[in-house]
Amino acid sequence: MKTLNNIIGLGIFLLFIGLFTSCKEESATSLDLSSDVNILSFKVGNTAGVVDNEKGTISVLVPAGTDLSAVKPSIALPENATVAPASGSAQNFTFSSTTPLVYRVYNGNVFNTYQVTVKEIIAEITAFRIGNKVAIINQKNKSITIYLPVGTAVKELNPSVEFTNGASIAPGQGGYVDFSSAVKYTLTYMGQTFPYTVTVVLGDEPA
Repeated sequence: MKTLNNIIGLGIFLLFIGLFTSCKEESATSLDLSSDVNILSFKVGNTAGVVDNEKGTISVLVPAGTDLSAVKPSIALPENATVAPASGSAQNFTFSSTTPLVYRVYNGNVFNTYQVTVKEIIAEITAFRIGNKVAIINQKNKSITIYLPVGTAVKELNPSVEFTNGASIAPGQGGYVDFSSAVKYTLTYMGQTFPYTVTVVLGDEPA
């Protein structure tokens, strides 16, 4: 009798193990881990971002003056995929250069996460010198003022200018410039222009 009970108990145990294994296999086979979760494109207006699916990063450079506080990206996704935040929803990218926004793509049972930055195209004159004199640069007003000794011949001055790498500048460097009146310097960078007004003042710089 004891042997019969043992056999029955063993049978129930094996049946339970079989059912449990079957459920696990069914659950595993129902998981879809092959779905595509890579963003196909990420645009702000007509500007396409650089999508790095391997690193999970997206960077977009938009024209100067773009309001970064209410950007509505257009996002192209694989079939059946969704993204959060949703494509077309307004997001604040004002501080994304230091704190990227997180976008997550879902498809089936898998997801992918992206760190997204949106920045304005900006080029700046960072230093302006004539001889050993250094100019005062107001980046907000795009104005440059340099003080030179009284009696300086302002019609033939040769400034040294430092500016954003990759930009071009006019007037170009290496030639003489007439500063008897204010001179417009223009940076050109990635299709954008950034004008500065340079003024030479004869006399001492205010304390």
